[in-house]
Amino acid sequence: MRLLKTSVAVVTAVASLATAQAALADETLKFWTFREQETDLWNRINAENLIPGVTVELERISSEDYESRLRIALRQDGPDFFSSKSGAAWYDQFVSSGSLLSMDDLGIDVSGMNGTAGVVASDGVKYAVPGSIQLQSVIYNGAVLEELGADVPTTLEEFESLMALAVEEGFVGLHVDGRDGWFLNQVMNEVILAGLVSDDTQRGLETGEVCFTNPEIVAAFDKVVEWRSIMNSNPTATDYEGMRTPVVLGDSLAMIDGAWTAGNWVRQMSGGLYDVNPDFVPVFGAVPGANGKIVAHPDGGYAASATSEKTDAIKAVLEFTTTAKFAELFLEEVAETPAYGGDYDKPAGVHPIVKDISAQMSNAAAVEPFLAQSLNAEQPTYASLSAQAYQGMLSGDLTGAQAAALIQEGLNSWNYVGADNCK
Repeated sequence: MRLLKTSVAVVTAVASLATAQAALADETLKFWTFREQETDLWNRINAENLIPGVTVELERISSEDYESRLRIALRQDGPDFFSSKSGAAWYDQFVSSGSLLSMDDLGIDVSGMNGTAGVVASDGVKYAVPGSIQLQSVIYNGAVLEELGADVPTTLEEFESLMALAVEEGFVGLHVDGRDGWFLNQVMNEVILAGLVSDDTQRGLETGEVCFTNPEIVAAFDKVVEWRSIMNSNPTATDYEGMRTPVVLGDSLAMIDGAWTAGNWVRQMSGGLYDVNPDFVPVFGAVPGANGKIVAHPDGGYAASATSEKTDAIKAVLEFTTTAKFAELFLEEVAETPAYGGDYDKPAGVHPIVKDISAQMSNAAAVEPFLAQSLNAEQPTYASLSAQAYQGMLSGDLTGAQAAALIQEGLNSWNYVGADNCK
């Protein structure tokens, strides 16, 4: 287990945050996150005394250990607030144990934020302030693209030809993490659907008017099976870092991933993948199918521990994350799109990669089934079923039709919204 602990500067002023109701005594809040890219952000917030009376002490926990450590820590002397991930299934595990305060509990208004669908549990309650909106798409190694004499493909035929060329030239075309369920259901499945399946069909999946055995879905899954020939040899044995490292090194052409991967190179961070290849240039594009869109995924947010006694200070911090000032700092220090829904100043000299990401946000799919409560209200959830379906396809055990049927039958088992229509 790798743990990186960072303590940030002490803030000594005692005053009220503009949005707070009363002055705070000096408080130090423990903040846990799996997002290394936020370290500079919170250092700066403390150094500039932007939340008077509050010091945020950041501790970074590896993503692989994050949930298991949180489950234990939130019962006792754990973090006061922490980075959350997206989707009802993620929040439900903590809601059921009484570990979270809702935004209503804290009196925090998140109506001005984008991505609120990503911070809702199965009970329909919002349990975090949305953090960032992430582009999820195909990410190419720019140097490999150049070596192959290719541009980002704009049609499915171009995409498949490029992948075949990469394999012929000794590269892996599309490197896939087939081991991690969170990656398969949150990232790979959503990007595949956004590229190959119409927004209307995806919206119908959420309402139960369209079944997962619909020909569009089966055809998309058939492509996943077909593309095994341009993937790494054993995807289900490959984890997330095992997927990203070969792409960053230039041994593989592309991967399906989130824009958070670009943060290291935008901000020239040391450590991790940046040290593997500081010259890596990520290039973004949709799966260029009939829909041809990317995913604008709410990348979790900031949640509050129900066992902390520092509720007023937590409220002050979370209220600050709903402001335009926080959005400006977030874009500048994290180099990701903030969830703030209003206007805010953009820092001068925004990195070209960030500009590229921002330009593609307008091509986001209108819906994201991964976040739909209608598909994740009970067990087995759509999230768990789609991960299972993809592992079956990537291992060669399921056809596209069988994978679609697995999801449909699992949802029908608890009488989800489309059960009567999709028997």
